Amino acid sequence: MKNFFLFLFLAFLSLIFQFILTGWMGKWTGDLFFILVLLWSYYRGWKEGALVGFSCGIIKDIFFFPLMGVNAFSLCFVGVLTSELKSRIYQENVIFFFFVVGTLFLINGFLIACFLFIFHHFPFFYTLGGYLYPSFLFNIIAPCCIFLARETLKKKVISQF
Repeated sequence: MKNFFLFLFLAFLSLIFQFILTGWMGKWTGDLFFILVLLWSYYRGWKEGALVGFSCGIIKDIFFFPLMGVNAFSLCFVGVLTSELKSRIYQENVIFFFFVVGTLFLINGFLIACFLFIFHHFPFFYTLGGYLYPSFLFNIIAPCCIFLARETLKKKVISQF
């Protein structure tokens, strides 16, 4: 129950900051929901990752997207894929985490561009470039910084005992 309220709080913060930064910076397209899904599924597992991905995707579709269900599917897929990659490969390596985040962001952008091309008749490469270009670095660096901070704190807590 505590995890549910934590997720609701983080989703609400992501929504508020997404609104604030979108209005403040104009062409801000940083995906705070992607970061939330990625980190939640990395630390909680594929079931919670899929559920959080679907929930965050629906929220993002309602408030920011012209087509319903695109982000729900892609973020759900990212949530499942993140936890599967974590369980199969050594996970305490920062460089591995950096590449996983980059790859998952590219997969997320590719899925969104495909769906928009198929259902909304937007040009594929225009949509892919418009989604990836402004926010690629932010969406890779922010989760890696959070990962490093969490791993550092975890090591300090373990070394104290």
